Amino acid sequence: MSPTDTNTDSIAERLQQAMRMHQSGRLEDADRLYGDVLNDDPAHAKALRLRGILARERGDLTLSFDCLNQAVEHAPDDAEPLCEMALSHMAIGDLNMAEGALRAALELNDTST
Repeated sequence: MSPTDTNTDSIAERLQQAMRMHQSGRLEDADRLYGDVLNDDPAHAKALRLRGILARERGDLTLSFDCLNQAVEHAPDDAEPLCEMALSHMAIGDLNMAEGALRAALELNDTST
């Protein structure tokens, strides 16, 4: 096993642990672990998306949009970050932007099937 494989395993394990903490309401611990994953892999789209969701849940819409925009950038073929972006837009009452994000997500789903 190479050092890269060990780092990948560590990232996957930390992401799973962060997700468990997030689901159980331990948001500060989950956010710290999402941040640790992103320190090791700043382009980890799933960690970015999940941290964006957590930020929205905590009311930090600036961080939510930042994370979700990066997730979209690093995973342009994944509709999930766009759907989460739409929810963040809804949270601030920007329904036009939410609609645009959902339409973009639908387009991705239409072209990926």
